[in-house]
Amino acid sequence: SAEKYVTTLNEFGIREAEWYLCAKETLKPCLMEPYLYEITPGNNALMTSLTVPVVKHKQFIGVVGVDVNLPVFQALIDKLSKSLYDGQAKVTLLSTRGLVVAASHYSKKARPLSESIDPKLASQIVALHKNGGYMANDDEIIVAYPIKIPLAKAEWSLAIQVPKAQAFKSSIELNDKMDEMATSLGSILLMVGLAVSILAVVTISIVIRSIIAPLKMIQGRVEHLA
Repeated sequence: SAEKYVTTLNEFGIREAEWYLCAKETLKPCLMEPYLYEITPGNNALMTSLTVPVVKHKQFIGVVGVDVNLPVFQALIDKLSKSLYDGQAKVTLLSTRGLVVAASHYSKKARPLSESIDPKLASQIVALHKNGGYMANDDEIIVAYPIKIPLAKAEWSLAIQVPKAQAFKSSIELNDKMDEMATSLGSILLMVGLAVSILAVVTISIVIRSIIAPLKMIQGRVEHLA
């Protein structure tokens, strides 16, 4: 029973017995950060726990909880990643503190995102995770979608990274088609312009000749009379 009161902090500042102490102290449901649990010697499983205090006559008497095997979420994340942008989207499920719960492209779980990618980019994604919204850098568009767990008043989030080339693929294709159309239209207009110019020159030449011919005839007659 002493395990329920262990207050030793791990590297993330979380007590060893947080699953019990959180519910006992707050008298509210608590959602644990992802952790590795040794089911059998040498067999570790990535888990999270949702614990709820049992209160009788306003007196705490224990907790009821459920452990969730996080590889279930990993399968969902992989499926989601494959369904977005031809499988080019990187999807990461982050816990309240920004630890990786599941990820389509990163192998380290229950660890900070900065251990899998550039720390600067990781800090930007974690900031999105906490504040919501989206951002864009030179290569990617990144969106954070909040996932609320109302019972525990906690919030996880999905961080989705999409290459700009893939995200704007349809727009780029449309722009290329418009450029081709503009080039083609420009060529057509040039040809039409040349045809109209030639026609105009021929027409003017004919009109000028029709005007000059009678004048020359009159001039010839005058010279003949002279």
